[in-house]
Amino acid sequence: MKYSAGTTRFFKRGDKLEQQNTPLFLKEKGGAGERGNFFSREKKFPLSPAHARFTLIELLVVIAIIAILAAILLPALQSARERGKSTGCVSNMKSVAVAMNMYADNNKDLFPAAFNVYGKSSSGKDINYGWAGILSLAGELPRNLKSQGAASRCPTWNPDISSSYAWNYRGSYGTYGVIRGLEEFGPRGTYPNESIYHIHRRTMMKAEYKKVPLGGDSIHTRDRYQAPYISNARPGEERAKGIGGNRTLHLRHSKKANVFYIDGHVAPISKEEINDETYLTYANETVH
Repeated sequence: MKYSAGTTRFFKRGDKLEQQNTPLFLKEKGGAGERGNFFSREKKFPLSPAHARFTLIELLVVIAIIAILAAILLPALQSARERGKSTGCVSNMKSVAVAMNMYADNNKDLFPAAFNVYGKSSSGKDINYGWAGILSLAGELPRNLKSQGAASRCPTWNPDISSSYAWNYRGSYGTYGVIRGLEEFGPRGTYPNESIYHIHRRTMMKAEYKKVPLGGDSIHTRDRYQAPYISNARPGEERAKGIGGNRTLHLRHSKKANVFYIDGHVAPISKEEINDETYLTYANETVH
C-alpha cells in the first residue's frame, strides 16, 4: 500500500513534542489498477445544489406549466367562491323570512310594506323606511347597524359599484327586495309617491299565488344598488326590465336569483322560470 504526502500535525507526548504525518489518501494496487479511497483527491463529486443552474428552456417549460395550471384552477376557485357567497345569501334570506313572519304574527298577518312611512321627525315630517328598517325598529332584525346590514343584503353584491347607495339604517336601499305588491296581494301602504302594498300572508297562501316569492335579490337597473322592493307584473304583462328607474329581480348568482317565500324556504330561480305564475319582473339589462 502506498501513502501519499499529507499534512503534518504536532502534538505533545509527555515532555516531548512529536509530529505525525497524516496522508490525504491511500492508493491501493490491484489487478484492476489503482483506486483512491474515501479521502482521495481523485474522487469525483457531483455539483452541489448551490452550483446547479436552470437552462432557459427549462425555465420556459416551468412557466408554461404554471400558466396552464392557473388557467385550469382559477375558474374552479372562482366558481367555488361564488357558491360560498350564494350559500351565505341563502342563509341571510332564511333569517329575513323568519323575521318577516314574526312581524306578521304581531301585525294582523301583514308583512311590512317594502317602503312605507314609519314615524315622524322632530319637526313632524314623515320618515320613510324600507322593510329592513321597519323590521329593525320592530325588534325582528338586529338594531346594530352593521349586523342589520349584513343580514339584509346579499354577500355577492359589491357596494363599491354604487357607494352612494351602499346601505343606510332606514333600509331605503342596499337591501334585498321585497315584492312591491298589487291590489290583490294586500292593502296599500302609506308611502305617498308610489303604490306599495302590505302583503297579506293568508292571501299569499292561496293556490294561485303559491309560486309568488315574498322577496329576493334585487337591483335598480340604472343606479345598480340593491333596491328595497321588486316590481310585480300581472299575467300577460312584460317581465324583462331594461335600463331605467326599474327596481326588479337581479339574476346575480350564475344567471339565477335567490328568492324567499312566505313559508321560509329559499330557492334559486332562472329567467326561464320567471313566468306568469311568479308575478315577478327581472333585470334584462343593467348599467355596467
